[in-house]
Amino acid sequence: MPDYVFDRIWNISVKDIKNMGVEFLLLDVDNTLTGHNGQKLYSEVFGWVSMLKKAGIVAAIISNNKSAKVKEFASALELQYVCRARKPLGRGFKILLNKLGCCKSRVAVIGDQIYTDILGGNLVGIITILVQPLEREKEWLLRIKRFLERPFLKKVKFEKTLRE
Repeated sequence: MPDYVFDRIWNISVKDIKNMGVEFLLLDVDNTLTGHNGQKLYSEVFGWVSMLKKAGIVAAIISNNKSAKVKEFASALELQYVCRARKPLGRGFKILLNKLGCCKSRVAVIGDQIYTDILGGNLVGIITILVQPLEREKEWLLRIKRFLERPFLKKVKFEKTLRE
């Protein structure tokens, strides 16, 4: 289960993040920052990442996707990244934590999938934040994963902020 739940990544305020005790964020790409296998970064994402930087919160991208796509998004947002992270396994998380030089207790992962982002974050011992997917899944394998997530999702309520 995730530690926190929001409807969209850009609805997580700096105040919310600081209230969690977080200084470092690991961000999923597909269906968190953009549609699944999408090429478009939402304008809200640019504004949100800019807000993080101004507040001194360090963000980086962690993705199971291929290098070219992840590098493109990381470059556009001026963030460090790890591609082909093999979430939920810990390898990608550990590489990124070492790159950032941060303490696990001050790190959160934000993603849209229970069995990759949230499970992976829980396995490495960092704070987990689940967001709703930006788009409905088109691929049959991802639809099966979404079906398998339903029992967990029934237990959480997507909020716009922690305060509601």
